[in-house]
Amino acid sequence: MIYKQAKSLIRNGDIILFRRNNFPSVGWWIGKYTQSPYSHVGLAHWEQDELYCVEFREFIGSRCEPLSNQIDESCGRMDIFRAIDVSFIDKGILCSVPFTEEISYRITNFAKSLVGKPYGWYTIWRIFKSYSPFLRFFYEKGTDDKIDSTIYVCSTTVVASYRKFWLDLVPYMSDDYVSPGDIARSGLIRKILTIDC
Repeated sequence: MIYKQAKSLIRNGDIILFRRNNFPSVGWWIGKYTQSPYSHVGLAHWEQDELYCVEFREFIGSRCEPLSNQIDESCGRMDIFRAIDVSFIDKGILCSVPFTEEISYRITNFAKSLVGKPYGWYTIWRIFKSYSPFLRFFYEKGTDDKIDSTIYVCSTTVVASYRKFWLDLVPYMSDDYVSPGDIARSGLIRKILTIDC
């Protein structure tokens, strides 16, 4: 689907997963290394009639950029995922956790509050070590999430924003180790459409 057709179908708080580009781009290496078709992730955010992508971009840092500019820059495919309403039984009681518009704005407003922060290269180094042959045998991924992290990359921003105001998209893995592919595999979101350049 082309962007002009897709734009009106995208909601605030939707997750934008960018497909990796061709070799030898940075995105290709990220996707290959994390065994995923995705190399980058951001959040859809509506302001008036403009659709933005809130993201952490390597060599740039955090920004809130019109999504139409991302289409021009990436020249690749983007998959849009949406959070689903969740029901579960806890101690014999049926619990519902709906994903409301208010929650979606809290999520994107938190992500927007990080605009201007530098890219967290140290986090990339930790993720690299957790996938690296031999190193990963001596390096254990954390499972506890930090309450308030100060170092972010694209994927850690998305999961931290969601966990803070809704649910943990990737349970049993610390936000600091989550890759775009891990987000795509979350059972709490569903792919709703693909945008082609």
